[in-house]
Amino acid sequence: MSQYSVVLKKFGQEEKHSDFLSMAEVKVFLHNLGFQWAEELGRWEQTYEAVDPFSAEADDCWVLAEVAVESGVAVAG
Repeated sequence: MSQYSVVLKKFGQEEKHSDFLSMAEVKVFLHNLGFQWAEELGRWEQTYEAVDPFSAEADDCWVLAEVAVESGVAVAG
């Protein structure tokens, strides 16, 4: 059984979350943080749907997310 990890990024900062047991868990986690898969860019991006992108609160939002299988194989989305 594969385990997945997510690395959240913003302005030179990174935070890793691991031990997800399925891609479905990863997607729920990312959607709850306001992320959406950007097909045209091939990556997870912040949507700012719950936050004004020009507010001070937006500065605390993670901007990008990278998903990987713990065995080292990258996962698209």
